[in-house]
Amino acid sequence: MKGFAAVLVAFVLALLSAPPATADPALARSVPQAGSRVAAAPSVVRLVFDQAVGGGGPYRVRVTSESGEIWDRSMAAVDGKVVTVPLRESPGSGVYEVQYQVTPPGKAALTGSYRFTVDLPGPTPPWVWVAVFVGVAGLVLAAVRLARR
Repeated sequence: MKGFAAVLVAFVLALLSAPPATADPALARSVPQAGSRVAAAPSVVRLVFDQAVGGGGPYRVRVTSESGEIWDRSMAAVDGKVVTVPLRESPGSGVYEVQYQVTPPGKAALTGSYRFTVDLPGPTPPWVWVAVFVGVAGLVLAAVRLARR
């Protein structure tokens, strides 16, 4: 009976220590984040996967505006789990869609998409400048009156 118990314990330990089955890589996070609102136009889009995707290929990342204008520079850089694609200069305010197809080594292609919004501040309204001018003029007048006393 002791022999059977030892075999049973060894079997259970072997099961518990076996590595888990490897799943396909998945997008873990992105910069800009999916669904986010950013106040400054990003210079790159960065996709971070939960497993390494480098060494496979091809890698395609497309960033488009609502009007269909393409904002990515077509060369994606891949480093382990991270895929980075530079963007053209100064995309304006609006909603942008990121579509990606990444093929890790020995795996099927991963595809997906998400959106983010660039919400650049608009020009300063004229009333703000009028208020600043009136405030500064009031300070100058007060200083002149105090100086004359």
